[in-house]
Amino acid sequence: MGITATGVGSGLDIDGLVSQLMAAERAPMDRRLFKRESNITSDISALGSLKSALSDFKASLASANSLSLYQHRNATSSNTDALIVGASASAALGNYSVSVEGLAAAQSVAVRSTFIAPSSEVGTGTLTFTFGTTGYTPDTGNPPNNANDTYDSFVAKAGVSSKTVTITNADSSLSGVRDAINRADIGVSAAIVNDGTGYRLVMTSDATGAENSVEISVTDTGDSNNTDNLGLSRLAFNSSVGTTNAHQTVAAADAAFTVNGLSLSSDSNNVANALDGLTLTLKQKTTTAASVTVTDNTAGIKGAIKSFVAGYNAFNAAVTRLTKFDASAGVAGALQGDFTARSIIGQTRATLSAAALGFDGALSRLAEIGVTTSNTGDLEVNDTKLDAALKSSIDDVAGVLTRFADTPAESGLSNVTFTDAVERGTYAVAITSLATSGTIADTVASAGFPKTINSSNNDFQMTVDGTASGTITLTSQAYANLGVLATEMQTKINADATLRAAGRSVTVSVSGDDLEIRSNSVGSASTLQITNSGGDSTTTTLGLDSPTTTNGTDLVGTLGGVAGLAEGNVLTGAASSGTAGISVEVSSTTGGSITISEGIIDQIDTLLATFLAADNTIDTRIGRLQERADDIVDERAALELRLDGIEARYRRKFNALDSLLNEISGSGAMVANQLANIPIPGQTKK
Repeated sequence: MGITATGVGSGLDIDGLVSQLMAAERAPMDRRLFKRESNITSDISALGSLKSALSDFKASLASANSLSLYQHRNATSSNTDALIVGASASAALGNYSVSVEGLAAAQSVAVRSTFIAPSSEVGTGTLTFTFGTTGYTPDTGNPPNNANDTYDSFVAKAGVSSKTVTITNADSSLSGVRDAINRADIGVSAAIVNDGTGYRLVMTSDATGAENSVEISVTDTGDSNNTDNLGLSRLAFNSSVGTTNAHQTVAAADAAFTVNGLSLSSDSNNVANALDGLTLTLKQKTTTAASVTVTDNTAGIKGAIKSFVAGYNAFNAAVTRLTKFDASAGVAGALQGDFTARSIIGQTRATLSAAALGFDGALSRLAEIGVTTSNTGDLEVNDTKLDAALKSSIDDVAGVLTRFADTPAESGLSNVTFTDAVERGTYAVAITSLATSGTIADTVASAGFPKTINSSNNDFQMTVDGTASGTITLTSQAYANLGVLATEMQTKINADATLRAAGRSVTVSVSGDDLEIRSNSVGSASTLQITNSGGDSTTTTLGLDSPTTTNGTDLVGTLGGVAGLAEGNVLTGAASSGTAGISVEVSSTTGGSITISEGIIDQIDTLLATFLAADNTIDTRIGRLQERADDIVDERAALELRLDGIEARYRRKFNALDSLLNEISGSGAMVANQLANIPIPGQTKK
């Protein structure tokens, strides 16, 4: 735009005139562009709101669309101060009585020597820590005097090597020894305490359990005497030095508890194998038994279903606002009549009223579990009907709502798991052979009974499924027959803390003169080995010095017509097949099929996922609308150029008019002056 000004000669208000004219030119064009822009912005916002409502609705499906929700077990303890309990899906429903008679404890050993300060010199050398079972008798006097305690024995734990810590000159102070032990991370922690008489070193095993106590041997490089009460040997705690140098302040102990009257023990206060599917956390002794109750997850299931219902109702409210005409306000929703919105809403509502796909249970629709549609289009929950459905069969409720795996009765197929990648359908399962257990067997002549077991032949070790036991000691006595001896062996093997902690156990049986030890697991990892402990002749006495040893084997079968991958009696679909991601536990060779169905919530979840996927219809619509909005920006730029041209033309014309008027004004003044100077007859010039 050029220089502007009001008319110099004429006095015309050129700027004001041009502004008025330009306002008149601009107004209709601005109104048209603004209306188009406003409509586009409204559509983009409405589609964004629809997408957000879809996303929120999908999020509300998550808990109800998880099969684990329906398989979950709730476990409660009547005395949480003494016992906390957790449950997995395999836990059996019911009530249990649990008494805690003693907690597992870690051994602590205190050095008798006191030191003036943590910086006091101790000595140099090597500390050797050996883990196992300590025989220790504390003084029973009143009051007890630990100086009179006796160190009776120590049996090293099988399969656990000793640990050493080297104490150099840099570590030779009391605090240095402490730090060296802790820094070594060998399963023993050291601390310095001040008992009022001086500073002492206390060493504590990191692990609880009777088999996790510690023997401490010393190689004293200071005075080369490893057992005296000088230098580093002051830290020794073993049977060779008795209790002279250190004493036991806390004895290592197993937890002792009962389940329904059956006495059990554990080297840890966290017990995982006492009851199938239950974990027990022992916290303190009980005076009366605690009640443990295992129930279905009914409350959790109802909560998830109501969350889904609330999510749909929020979605329904949002789409109603976007698509309906408000007669009272005379305002139509931004997406009224919109094809994309109508399609999404229609497909979603149709799925809600449909049946579960491929599910062969007693129920198949939402209404059958108490979820119905009201007159307003919202979902409602009939608690009475839902409670009845859950009481009748949680599996049926799960089949109606989520992805479910069903197997025919008497098929021997159970505990099916599958990934999201597995498609709905029926997959055949054919079993050639079941998994077998590892065994050790041999013949023991019945003529040798009664058989005497004593200190020369009562100890042995078992390795079960790769886990080595501690020393197993049979009760020394005369056994009347092989059956009595087999019962004793089974009891003692299964009572071993190491095997129990690893979930390993065996069954010992007799057939005629044949003694057989069988692992209670199956598969290629099911193996057994028996060895003598020390110089005992136990295996010879038992007739197991040269036994027939058979390793377990995995099952053989096909899944979906393709050879599956097997581990024990668990069959998994081959990676390259359509059954990849399916896993099933097999208990017979009957075989059958696995049917993967799709519940209603799972169908809705899949449908919503397509609406929200990359390059979805909504985003495509929004993209096109944004392109139109960008076009309006370009149109505004072009309009401004056009209006600039019009304004310039107006100014040229008004400036020309101003010049013309100025000329006319100048000519008029000259004529007036000349007329004024013409003499008039009869007038006298002044």
